[in-house]
Amino acid sequence: SAAYSNGIISGMSADSFMPDSFITRQDACLIIYRIIKDSLISGGELPFVDNPDIAVYARDAVAALCNGEIVSGVGDGRFAPTANIDRQSAAVLINNCLKIN
Repeated sequence: SAAYSNGIISGMSADSFMPDSFITRQDACLIIYRIIKDSLISGGELPFVDNPDIAVYARDAVAALCNGEIVSGVGDGRFAPTANIDRQSAAVLINNCLKIN
């Protein structure tokens, strides 16, 4: 409720949140970005071969987190934006956020 009220999360649609659903890598980045965006430099190039697959709404977030070395790709030059984030990637993402000054 607090995250929704502060614009950190928005749910799947206007009337559903779906808390038991998986979350994609790009959506996880968007949530983290909304929390720490004041500590990051926005924009920048996305170095991934699958850049066209990153949703428009998540591009700035992915770029800022990538350029801030908070998130990286999955190998082979890909980001895999629509893949579900796994526990290991989520732990790395959170750990890297904790290192921000």
